[in-house]
Amino acid sequence: MSTSSLGTDGGRSWAALCGVVLLASASLSLASETASISGSVIDSKTKAPVAQASVILVCTCLPTGRAAQTDNDGVYRFSDLAAGTYTVQVLDQNADAEKIVVLPSSVKMRVDFRINPNGD
Repeated sequence: MSTSSLGTDGGRSWAALCGVVLLASASLSLASETASISGSVIDSKTKAPVAQASVILVCTCLPTGRAAQTDNDGVYRFSDLAAGTYTVQVLDQNADAEKIVVLPSSVKMRVDFRINPNGD
Protein backbone atom coordinates (compact mmCIF):
# COMPACT_ATOMS: atom_id res chain seq x y z
CA MET A 1 0.00 0.00 0.00
CA SER A 2 1.41 3.36 -0.96
CA THR A 3 1.08 6.51 1.10
CA SER A 4 -1.03 8.10 -1.62
CA SER A 5 -3.67 5.39 -1.23
CA LEU A 6 -4.40 6.58 2.33
CA GLY A 7 -5.96 9.76 1.02
CA THR A 8 -6.80 12.74 3.19
CA ASP A 9 -9.11 10.90 5.55
CA GLY A 10 -6.75 7.93 5.86
CA GLY A 11 -3.91 10.25 6.81
CA ARG A 12 -6.02 11.84 9.55
CA SER A 13 -7.07 8.42 10.81
CA TRP A 14 -3.43 7.33 10.94
CA ALA A 15 -2.48 10.48 12.87
CA ALA A 16 -5.37 9.96 15.28
CA LEU A 17 -4.34 6.34 15.84
CA CYS A 18 -0.77 7.44 16.56
CA GLY A 19 -2.09 10.01 19.03
CA VAL A 20 -4.15 7.37 20.84
CA VAL A 21 -1.16 5.03 21.04
CA LEU A 22 1.03 7.81 22.45
CA LEU A 23 -1.59 8.75 25.06
CA ALA A 24 -2.02 5.10 26.08
CA SER A 25 1.75 4.74 26.42
CA ALA A 26 1.95 7.85 28.59
CA SER A 27 -0.91 6.60 30.77
CA LEU A 28 0.73 3.21 31.23
CA SER A 29 4.01 4.88 32.07
CA LEU A 30 2.39 7.06 34.72
CA ALA A 31 0.42 4.13 36.13
CA SER A 32 3.58 2.08 36.54
CA GLU A 33 5.16 4.89 38.55
CA THR A 34 2.41 4.98 41.18
CA ALA A 35 2.71 2.99 44.37
CA SER A 36 0.42 1.76 47.12
CA ILE A 37 0.38 1.21 50.86
CA SER A 38 -1.85 -1.45 52.36
CA GLY A 39 -1.89 -3.57 55.46
CA SER A 40 -3.86 -5.05 58.29
CA VAL A 41 -4.77 -3.94 61.78
CA ILE A 42 -4.82 -6.73 64.37
CA ASP A 43 -5.78 -6.66 68.07
CA SER A 44 -2.55 -7.42 69.92
CA LYS A 45 -4.36 -9.32 72.69
CA THR A 46 -7.01 -11.31 70.87
CA LYS A 47 -5.20 -11.56 67.50
CA ALA A 48 -8.55 -10.70 65.84
CA PRO A 49 -8.78 -8.26 62.93
CA VAL A 50 -9.82 -4.75 63.96
CA ALA A 51 -12.72 -3.67 61.74
CA GLN A 52 -13.62 -0.03 61.15
CA ALA A 53 -10.34 1.36 62.53
CA SER A 54 -9.41 4.77 61.10
CA VAL A 55 -6.23 4.84 59.05
CA ILE A 56 -4.72 8.22 58.16
CA LEU A 57 -2.00 8.76 55.56
CA VAL A 58 0.06 11.96 55.50
CA CYS A 59 2.92 13.02 53.20
CA THR A 60 4.27 16.35 52.01
CA CYS A 61 3.94 14.83 48.53
CA LEU A 62 0.13 14.85 48.88
CA PRO A 63 -1.99 18.01 48.61
CA THR A 64 -4.03 16.77 51.61
CA GLY A 65 -3.93 13.74 53.88
CA ARG A 66 -5.97 10.68 53.04
CA ALA A 67 -8.17 8.59 55.31
CA ALA A 68 -9.59 5.09 55.12
CA GLN A 69 -11.26 2.56 57.38
CA THR A 70 -10.32 -1.05 57.78
CA ASP A 71 -12.75 -3.58 56.40
CA ASN A 72 -14.19 -6.54 58.35
CA ASP A 73 -10.87 -8.37 57.89
CA GLY A 74 -8.93 -5.44 59.36
CA VAL A 75 -7.45 -4.55 55.96
CA TYR A 76 -6.89 -1.06 54.54
CA ARG A 77 -5.44 0.21 51.24
CA PHE A 78 -4.23 3.46 49.71
CA SER A 79 -3.42 3.40 45.99
CA ASP A 80 -2.12 5.78 43.32
CA LEU A 81 0.59 7.20 45.59
CA ALA A 82 3.70 9.09 44.56
CA ALA A 83 7.08 8.19 46.01
CA GLY A 84 7.71 9.91 49.34
CA THR A 85 7.98 9.64 53.11
CA TYR A 86 4.59 8.77 54.58
CA THR A 87 3.20 8.70 58.10
CA VAL A 88 0.59 5.95 58.49
CA GLN A 89 -1.53 6.37 61.62
CA VAL A 90 -4.15 4.00 63.04
CA LEU A 91 -6.80 5.16 65.49
CA ASP A 92 -9.34 2.89 67.18
CA GLN A 93 -11.00 3.45 70.56
CA ASN A 94 -8.04 4.12 72.90
CA ALA A 95 -5.35 3.01 70.45
CA ASP A 96 -3.17 5.47 68.52
CA ALA A 97 -0.24 3.99 66.59
CA GLU A 98 1.84 5.34 63.74
CA LYS A 99 4.67 4.30 61.50
CA ILE A 100 6.84 6.36 59.18
CA VAL A 101 7.77 4.66 55.91
CA VAL A 102 9.70 5.65 52.80
CA LEU A 103 7.74 4.58 49.75
CA PRO A 104 9.73 4.23 46.51
CA SER A 105 8.08 4.70 43.14
CA SER A 106 6.13 1.71 41.76
CA VAL A 107 6.24 -0.26 45.03
CA LYS A 108 3.34 -2.02 46.73
CA MET A 109 4.25 -1.65 50.41
CA ARG A 110 2.61 -3.50 53.28
CA VAL A 111 2.40 -1.77 56.66
CA ASP A 112 0.74 -3.90 59.35
CA PHE A 113 -0.26 -2.79 62.84
CA ARG A 114 -0.78 -4.62 66.13
CA ILE A 115 -2.80 -2.43 68.46
CA ASN A 116 -4.65 -2.71 71.77
CA PRO A 117 -7.97 -0.92 71.14
CA ASN A 118 -8.81 -0.98 74.87
CA GLY A 119 -5.56 0.70 75.83
CA ASP A 120 -4.93 -1.56 78.83
